[in-house]
Amino acid sequence: KRFQLPRQEAIRWAGPEGQALEGLITYPLGYTPGRRYPLIVQSHGGPRSADQFNIFSYGRFLPLLASHGFVTLSVNYRGGTGYGDAFLQGMNGDYFRIAGRDVLSGVDELVKRGIADPAKTGAMGWSAGGHMTARLITVTDRFKAAIVGAGAVDWTSMYLGSDTRWQRKEWFLTPPYGSQARRDLYLRNSPLASIDAAKTPTLILAGAEDRRVPPAQSVMLFRALKDLGVPTELYLAPREPHNFKELRHQLFQVNTSMRWLTTYVTGTSYVAAMAPNAADDPADADDDSTEDPAEPEDVLEAWEQG
Repeated sequence: KRFQLPRQEAIRWAGPEGQALEGLITYPLGYTPGRRYPLIVQSHGGPRSADQFNIFSYGRFLPLLASHGFVTLSVNYRGGTGYGDAFLQGMNGDYFRIAGRDVLSGVDELVKRGIADPAKTGAMGWSAGGHMTARLITVTDRFKAAIVGAGAVDWTSMYLGSDTRWQRKEWFLTPPYGSQARRDLYLRNSPLASIDAAKTPTLILAGAEDRRVPPAQSVMLFRALKDLGVPTELYLAPREPHNFKELRHQLFQVNTSMRWLTTYVTGTSYVAAMAPNAADDPADADDDSTEDPAEPEDVLEAWEQG
């Protein structure tokens, strides 16, 4: 009764090699058929997962994007669940051989349908969605902005530094070490190997205590883009694991992401939402910490000092 919420719809199309693909569109508020809208592509994590009908995940902030006139597309790319065993195994032996093309084919589909404005597109994702977004900026310059959340960019150090490795043996056939290692697969699927092709302004977010995708992955991406002259910012949230738990950090993630997308995709301004006072927010009342994610260079200095 209090809020106008966006409409969400499942769509289907033929992807690369004729593979039947499915995705979810979240329409902007006041959507008018025949009019093109700025598009944000959101890639799910896992990757052994799938996007389902849901507009309320804070990390997606779909109602907020819809209120700012964005249409959002989530593609269920190969390597995910829900579409059979062959689909699930679509990353085995070569992680990005086809999955990234699945996502880009969804963008093409919305442009073809007259829904998306091809001159105003952005890409974002967390975890495996962050891996995907980091990959996309190295294979296309069609996106005006990207947000990489807890994304891997170097699969060798990711394999050896993460707290989980089991499915990576299927993606890359061998561990990255030893005389029999398929280092060619690790290199070919690491965004850092082709990062010199990246031109997309990229916001990077991660938890400083992340054991699943160690924050060193985010630092490497930031330094590489910085050296290449690509607009980029890095924020490591103190105390946070793989997904942000503290309300102040969740709000910071939403505000910073919205600022990035409105600045680079639509060229509009964004007024950050303010956190309520602790006295007005029972969920935050027992938390005495006042530390917020630091500015990029401050975070890097702290990280370098251990």
